[in-house]
Amino acid sequence: GHGSPFSFSLYIKMQLCTGYTLKEWLEQRTHVNVKESMYIFRQIVEGLAYLHKNNICHRDVKPSNIFRVRSSQQYLLSLC
Repeated sequence: GHGSPFSFSLYIKMQLCTGYTLKEWLEQRTHVNVKESMYIFRQIVEGLAYLHKNNICHRDVKPSNIFRVRSSQQYLLSLC
């Protein structure tokens, strides 16, 4: 019994995200814009679907790990 003859460690390097989080946006907004909320929700779902399609599980999805980033003339979300 020495266990499996194969052993490995997997390390995933993630980018350091800074800026305005979804948590901050949710806490600071004064009204609910359904169209904007659905746009944000759709980006989150599409991002998670992409990860899952590639056999990646984030394991810590929460508003404080979702960042608003500017891309040309629109804001996109980054899951960090």
